Amino acid sequence: MERSFKLRLISTLSFTLGTILIIGIVVFYLGFDISKKGTLILNTNTKLLQARNNISDLAKLKEQEKEADIALFKLNNALPKRDSLFSVSRDLEDLAKRRSLSFGSKFKEEVSATNTQPGYIGIDMNLSGSYNDLVAFIRDLDVGSYSINVVSFDIVRQGSGFSGLITGELFFSD
Repeated sequence: MERSFKLRLISTLSFTLGTILIIGIVVFYLGFDISKKGTLILNTNTKLLQARNNISDLAKLKEQEKEADIALFKLNNALPKRDSLFSVSRDLEDLAKRRSLSFGSKFKEEVSATNTQPGYIGIDMNLSGSYNDLVAFIRDLDVGSYSINVVSFDIVRQGSGFSGLITGELFFSD
C-alpha cells in the first residue's frame, strides 16, 4: 500500500507539474503572440493617424491655395499693364513739380515678365532742387501709384542746390 501511495503521489505530482508546465508554455506563447500583435496594432494605428494628419494638411493646403490664388490675382492687378506705362514720365514729372524739382527721365532696357517674376523697364531720372525735396521725392516714389525699385541714388551738390540721378526698375504686368 505504501508503494501504491507513492506511485499515486508521484503520478499525481507528475500530472500536476506537467499540467502546470503546459499551462506555463501556453501562457508564455500567448503573451508573446499578444505582444507581437499589440506592436502590429500600434504601428498600424500610428500609420493611420499619420495618414489622417496628411489628409487634414492637404485639405488645409487646398483652402490656402484658393486664398493664394486670390492674393496672386490682386498682386498681378496691382502692377500696371505695360501698355499703360506711356504716362509714367508725365506722372513722375508732375510728382517732381509738386516738390519744386526740375525733372528729366529716360527709359532703358526692358525685361519681360516670367511665370514667377514681373517684367520691368529700367528708368533713369535726373532731378535738381533742394536736398529735402530730393529725399521727399524718393519717399513719394515709394508710396506712389507705380512700383519702382530704386537701384541707385546719386546726389551731388551744385552751388546752393543739389542734383540727383536715380536709377530704378519700373515693374509692370503683361
